[in-house]
Amino acid sequence: MINDKYQAPENSWFYNTTAYHRLFAVIDRVGQSRDQYFKEKIFDRIGMNDSEVLTENIISSGRDMARFGLLMLGNGKWGEDSIVNPEFVRDATSPFLSLPIFSGTSLERMNRSYGFLFWLNGQSSWMSGSCFDSLGQLKPTAKCRAANNNGSFNGSLIKSAPTDLIAALGLGDKKIYFVPSLDLVIARHGTPPVGDETQYSESNLDVTLWGKLMEARQ
Repeated sequence: MINDKYQAPENSWFYNTTAYHRLFAVIDRVGQSRDQYFKEKIFDRIGMNDSEVLTENIISSGRDMARFGLLMLGNGKWGEDSIVNPEFVRDATSPFLSLPIFSGTSLERMNRSYGFLFWLNGQSSWMSGSCFDSLGQLKPTAKCRAANNNGSFNGSLIKSAPTDLIAALGLGDKKIYFVPSLDLVIARHGTPPVGDETQYSESNLDVTLWGKLMEARQ
């Protein structure tokens, strides 16, 4: 039975990282510790020497975050070593709506700018984790209504960035951006800028940072 607070699978988008944390329980069944599993499968193979697993979180340095970005930019390959299936990387970095498994009927409740945990730039619209609820509906707050009325959710997620930018956006403004057309990876660690901390992943930092970077390229 589906809880009436949530939609059935493939019918709406909801920013729900707790659901993905349950994958750690799957790793526990392998018989290794979570840290050992990640070290064997990813960390040691691509030189993420400053990373560890703490309960349901992965702690990494900025350099290690950049290495993970390079792995994704390389479609799951590190040199000649295939770490992640390239077909999975392709699906994870594609709009969910474009995948064959999609069978939902409420297209207006789906986030066109989201893959599998990756945010995708250059789409026709996007949905904010802070403004859309578990039913894929706009929250009735003044802030969210104003943003929707102003067209803030139309067009690209980060309008100042290249359209093919793909991003892992984390709590506290931790970022991993990779841009295939520029063969570029950028990792941002540290604390949020003053006044920019958000409970969700998107923030003003994305627009400001990419505005400055693209201006510098001219």
